[in-house]
Amino acid sequence: MDKQLFWKLVADARETGGTNDEACCDALTDALAEMEGPEIITFDRIWREEVDDAYFWDLWIGAALLLNGADAELFTNFRHWLVGQGEEIYKASVTEPDSMTAFAGKMGDQNLTLMFDAAADAYMDVTGNTIPDPTLPPPIEPLGEEWDGSDEQAKARLPKLFQATRG
Repeated sequence: MDKQLFWKLVADARETGGTNDEACCDALTDALAEMEGPEIITFDRIWREEVDDAYFWDLWIGAALLLNGADAELFTNFRHWLVGQGEEIYKASVTEPDSMTAFAGKMGDQNLTLMFDAAADAYMDVTGNTIPDPTLPPPIEPLGEEWDGSDEQAKARLPKLFQATRG
């Protein structure tokens, strides 16, 4: 398992499930269940690394705008959801959070952590055990310029997304 295969599995699940996150999760779980336990563990580790690599203040602002507020837990869940959208959307959003305007007004009914469960479910199916918790240290602080939580800063830093979500 490497990042190329990781993103291919996510893309294939997205292609199979389309915009239905539950169908995507089922497709990803089924694909992972065809693998050996160690490969599933590696997939889970890469997933978590991608979530941690998206720990930026500007992305947090974007999540808060899209979700009408985002505490630390909701921001973590948003990053899980973002990984589940696939490599292209993930990388574009991490690189330029202001590019997430397509999601404005569409986040209300999202199960943000649904696809994250695929590796754990597949591992349980394959081994009969709970997937081991990786020993990755969580990020301490988001990268980039700290956000004070104000609309003024959000508007200044992500003007397109602010306009799309707040008018």
